Amino acid sequence: MQKISFLAIDISKHNITAYDGKKSFNFPNERFLPQFNTFLSKNFNKNFLVIIYEPTGPYSAFLEEFCALEKIKVVPLNPRKVPRLLEVLGHRAKTDGLDAKALYEYRKLISHKDIKTLELNENLQKLASLLSEYHFLKKQRVNFLNYLETLKFNPWRDEESEKTIENMIFEINKRLKEIEEKIKKLIKKEADTKNKVEAIKNIEGIGFLTAVNLFLFFERKKIRNRKEAVALVGLDPIIYESGKRKIGCRISKQGDSYLRNLLYMAAMCAIRINERIKKFFVRLVHRGKPRKLALVACMRKLLIIALAYYKNCSQNLAITS
Repeated sequence: MQKISFLAIDISKHNITAYDGKKSFNFPNERFLPQFNTFLSKNFNKNFLVIIYEPTGPYSAFLEEFCALEKIKVVPLNPRKVPRLLEVLGHRAKTDGLDAKALYEYRKLISHKDIKTLELNENLQKLASLLSEYHFLKKQRVNFLNYLETLKFNPWRDEESEKTIENMIFEINKRLKEIEEKIKKLIKKEADTKNKVEAIKNIEGIGFLTAVNLFLFFERKKIRNRKEAVALVGLDPIIYESGKRKIGCRISKQGDSYLRNLLYMAAMCAIRINERIKKFFVRLVHRGKPRKLALVACMRKLLIIALAYYKNCSQNLAITS
C-alpha cells in the first residue's frame, strides 16, 4: 500500500506557498491553479495526497474548488493555531514560507477523522455568497443610518450629504430584498435543501434567514454531533483555573460570531413564543441562574434542536433513496 504524502500550503492574496518537507514552492493563486496542478501531477499521486492548509476566507476558495474537483483530501486547520505553532517551534519571524513549514509540522498531530474530502455544490456556494453579501449590506445599512442620525444634529451639514446617504440606504434596502428573493429561489431548486430549511424554520423563534444560515453551517461544516456544533459556534463553556484560584467559567466565543448573534436574537424571541424554550428559561432562572446565562443556555438548546431536525431530514432522505 502506498504511503500517504502530506503537502502544506500557505495561502495569500496573489500566491500559494507549498512545502513538501524539504523545499518551498510558489504558485499563482488563480482559478483551477494550472501551475500547481502541473507540479502535483509530476511529483505526487493525488489519490494518496493530503493537503494541510488554513482557510483564509475568499483567498482559499480557488484551492478548495481545485481539491474538490481533483478529489484531493485536505485538512483545514484553524488559523488561530498557526501563530501558536510558530511560537512553539521557536520562530520569531512570520513569512509565508515559515507558515507553510509550521503547517507541515502539524501533520504529526493529524488523525484520520481530521482528513476530509471537499464536495463542490454550486447551489451551496451561491447561497453562501448571497448570505455573505446580505450580512455585509446589513452592517453597511446600520452604519449609514447611524451617520444619518448624526447629520441631523449637525447645524453645518451639507444637504447633499443627507440626500446621498438616504439614496444609499434606499439602494441597500432594494438589494437586500433582491437577495432574499434569490435565496428563496435557490432553496426551492433542491428538494433536500428545501425540506431541511423548512424543518429548521418550524422551530418557533427561528426565522427564515436564520434557518438558512443554520442549514448552511450544518451542511458545509459536516457537523457530526451536538458537541461539535456547540463548539464551532463558540457556545462551549471554558474554565480558567490557576492553583486554588478558579477565575470563572464562560463561553469560548471562538466559533462563528455571526451565527452566534443570530441564535441570540432567535433565543430572545423563543423565550416569549416557544413554550418548550420558555419553560426551560424560566426553570433556569428559578434555580438562581443569571438571566444572561439562562439565555445562552437557550441559544445552545435551539442550536441542538435545529441540528436534530437537520439530521432527521438527512436520515429520512437516506431511507427514501
